[in-house]
Amino acid sequence: GVAAAATGSFTASAAAAAGSAYATTREDRLGTVARAAGNAATATYDRAVHVERELQLGSRAAECARSVARKASDLDQRHHLAARAAAAAGAAADALSRFEEEHGLLDAMARGLDAFADAVRPVGAQEGRRRASTPGPRHAGVQTPLRFLGWPRRTGPPRRARSDSQIRASRRQAPSGRRASA
Repeated sequence: GVAAAATGSFTASAAAAAGSAYATTREDRLGTVARAAGNAATATYDRAVHVERELQLGSRAAECARSVARKASDLDQRHHLAARAAAAAGAAADALSRFEEEHGLLDAMARGLDAFADAVRPVGAQEGRRRASTPGPRHAGVQTPLRFLGWPRRTGPPRRARSDSQIRASRRQAPSGRRASA
């Protein structure tokens, strides 16, 4: 058992058990140690069984777990905690979604990551790959442009900015079932 847990191999545990059994038949120091280890394991097991019978730890732990589960179920039925937690999680997800729509947080993060990638991309590299003619280890002797100096320029349409009145109008058009925030 211990050998299987230590090595994860049934074959190793079987070999260890066979070796231990053989060692107990020897009349030298190895046999004495093997028999003493076996006696200690047997005594430990017997003591654990005696303590379990006397204190009934297993049945007490099982009853305690059943009692906690019953009380949690009763509490949930009285106060509808699971339903409230699900509703709160849904409301939080909706609020985050509206916040992202209004402020374009994911677009801003994507633009920031693009700017960072552009700032650390080696000059002359395509799609983040270093030119094969660049000597030495990675980035040795390669200049990196800085985005705030204006190179390389980001291509693509600019993000459309929303005015305060457009944001307020979208808040007033809240989906059915929810209050429109002012």
